[in-house]
Amino acid sequence: HPGFTATNLPAIGPQIRGRALLKRVSTRVAAVAGQSAEQGALPALYAATAADVQPGDFIGPGRYGGIRGGPARVRAHAKAYAEDVARALWERSEELTGVRYDELR
Repeated sequence: HPGFTATNLPAIGPQIRGRALLKRVSTRVAAVAGQSAEQGALPALYAATAADVQPGDFIGPGRYGGIRGGPARVRAHAKAYAEDVARALWERSEELTGVRYDELR
């Protein structure tokens, strides 16, 4: 995961809800506290290319509680490891997209 990055993403929710002040605050907080988009891309690049990454590894920023820093193995939220939740998400995704991957089951 990219951590907290200084992109337009933190402001999208308030923008959609028409909350102009919250959008401005979110944009400022992201600019000050967020890491660059380039830094945020590093965990995904590392996960996709590093030879030492194993199936099931979760790669994200390694500092400040997982919101900033270079790529590191980190622990995902407990629900990310719940097989019943993963199965339900997979099935719902197939239903919504009309795409099935029976060979992966």
